[in-house]
Amino acid sequence: MLPPRSTVDCNARFHAATCEASGARRLVRMLGTLWSGIPPLTLTTLSDRMRNSHREHRAIVERLLVRDADGAATTLEEHIRNAGEELARHDDESGKQQGTPGHGSRT
Repeated sequence: MLPPRSTVDCNARFHAATCEASGARRLVRMLGTLWSGIPPLTLTTLSDRMRNSHREHRAIVERLLVRDADGAATTLEEHIRNAGEELARHDDESGKQQGTPGHGSRT
């Protein structure tokens, strides 16, 4: 496994490259906004998130390589949902540890 900073850098490059390859400028801007709101090493503090993310990235690329757009889209949706759920759990747990009930809850 790569050191945390290298892992985060690779993760960010993967997301940037896939968004840019889509040709959707709005998506690229949205990704930049999303990443600016997440402290850089947050993903490395989530239990198994980077390992799961790597596995999910590989599955997305495999679908793209065989030109399975529907499969890639489904896998991407799962990746986004999984990451969001893990970030929400982390945020909720952090709030509880800081004694602020409901901190960061997503509605």
